[in-house]
Amino acid sequence: MMHNSERLEEEQSFVGDIESLAGKIKVTLPTEPDEEKQPLLSNGDSLAAGMEAAPNELVGLEAVAPAADGSVQPSAPKVVVMKRLHLIDNMRTILIFLLVLQHSILETVAHIPGFSEQESPTHSLLLTIFLELTKNTVVGLLFFVSGFSSSFTMVARPHHPFLFAVSKTVKATILVAGYYLVTQYLQLLYGPWPEKERNTVVSFYALQKGNLYLLRGPMFYVILLLPLDYTYAIGKYVNLRFGNYSPFVTTTTRYNVAKYIPQLMLQIWTTLVAMGVLRPPPLIVPYLPYFHPEAHFPLQYLITYVAGVNFVSLYRFFLLEIPPQFSYTAFVVRIFLASSALFSLYRHFPSAMYELTGLTTAPKYALEDPGNPLGPLYGALSMLIFVILSTSCLQIFFVKSILKKDWGLLSRVAFLQPFIHMLFVMGFARHTTCIDNPIGKSVFVGLASALCGWSVAMLPVILWRSVRGLVKG
Repeated sequence: MMHNSERLEEEQSFVGDIESLAGKIKVTLPTEPDEEKQPLLSNGDSLAAGMEAAPNELVGLEAVAPAADGSVQPSAPKVVVMKRLHLIDNMRTILIFLLVLQHSILETVAHIPGFSEQESPTHSLLLTIFLELTKNTVVGLLFFVSGFSSSFTMVARPHHPFLFAVSKTVKATILVAGYYLVTQYLQLLYGPWPEKERNTVVSFYALQKGNLYLLRGPMFYVILLLPLDYTYAIGKYVNLRFGNYSPFVTTTTRYNVAKYIPQLMLQIWTTLVAMGVLRPPPLIVPYLPYFHPEAHFPLQYLITYVAGVNFVSLYRFFLLEIPPQFSYTAFVVRIFLASSALFSLYRHFPSAMYELTGLTTAPKYALEDPGNPLGPLYGALSMLIFVILSTSCLQIFFVKSILKKDWGLLSRVAFLQPFIHMLFVMGFARHTTCIDNPIGKSVFVGLASALCGWSVAMLPVILWRSVRGLVKG
C-alpha cells in the first residue's frame, strides 16, 4: 500500500483539480477569472462561486485560458468540500428522458394499425429524424457520464481499485438479474405476441423479438459498461502502485491531438461499417440488436467513456471552444443543420435510410450493398451529428448554472428509470386510443411513462423519509 502522502501526490497528478482527504473530496480551484473575459461556470457563472454556495457540487471544472505558449498554468488554489456532482446527475436525467422518448416512439408506432413509412411519410420522416439525432448522441453521452462518474467515485471514495471493481460487479449483477426477471414478467403480461405473416404490415417492435430488444437494452448497457470499468480500475491500480502517470493534455496542441485523432478513427470506423465493408464476427451478431447498434458501435462508446474518465484534463480547453453566452444558440443551430442534412438524405435515399434507421423494421447498422453511395455519406453524417451535438450538450451543462443546481430526487433516482419505464411505455402505447396523430401519441406515451417511472422510483424514498421523520418527531 502507498503512504497517504504518496497517494495524495498521485491523485493530484491524475485528477489535476481534485484532492482526496479523510474520505471527502477537496477540490483545488484556480482563482476567479475576470468575469468580463471569462464568464464561466458559476451560480452566477463561476464554478467556484457555485460550489461555495452549494458545497455538495464539484468545483474544479472551470475553464482556464491557456498561456501564450498554449500551456495551462495553475494559479493559487482554493479548497472546498464536495460530496456530489449535480450537473452529471442532471445530464443523466435528461439523457434518460430522451431514451424514454426513443422507446416510446418505437413502441407507439408499432401499435398503430397499418402504420408504415409509405402510409404516413411525413410523420415517419419527422419521427425518424428525431430518432437519428438521439440515437447518434444519447447512448454515447451516457457512456461519457458513466466514465466521468467512475473517475469521480474513485476519487470521492478513495478505496482500492479492486474494491471499486467488486462494487461495480455486485451492483451490475443485482440490476441485470432483477431486471431480467422483470422482462420475463412483462413478456408474459403482454402476451401472446403476434407473428409476422407474409404480405402483412406488422412493425418489428410489435413482435416478441423486437420488444425484447427494447426491454433488454438497459441490461446490455450495464454488461458493456463492466469491462470498461474493469479496465479503468486496472489502470488506476497501476497508477497508484507505480506512480508513473502524468497527464497528456497539458497544451492546446496536445488537446487537439487528443480530440481529432479519435474523431478520425470514429469517422473511418463508422463509414466502413455503414458501407458494409467492416462486419462484426458472426458469433456476436445475434446479440447486437440488444445494444441498439448504430454504425458507430462500439467505438463511439469506448471513446466517450475514456473522455469522461479523463475530462478533468480536457475541460480547460474544451469549455473555451464556444463562448458560453452563445452555447444555446450554437446548440439550436447545430440541431437545425443536422436535421436538414438528414432530411436531404431521406429525400435522396428514402428506402436505404429507412432500412438503416429501423422505425418499424429490425435495427440495422450497415447497408447490404457496399457499393451504395449512401454508405460513406451516412457514415460521415452520423459521426458529425455525434460530434457537434454531444460537444454542445456538454458545453451547456458545464456552463449554465440552472443545469448545475440540485434537482433533488428527480436526478437521484434517474438511474432506475431505464429499468422501469418500459412497463408503462408498453401499457400506454397499447391502450391510448384518444390520440390519432402518431407524433402526438408518441409524445404523450413518452411523457406519461416518464412521469409514472419517476414516481415509482421516488415513492419508496419519499415514504422512507416520511416514516423516519415521524419516528424522530
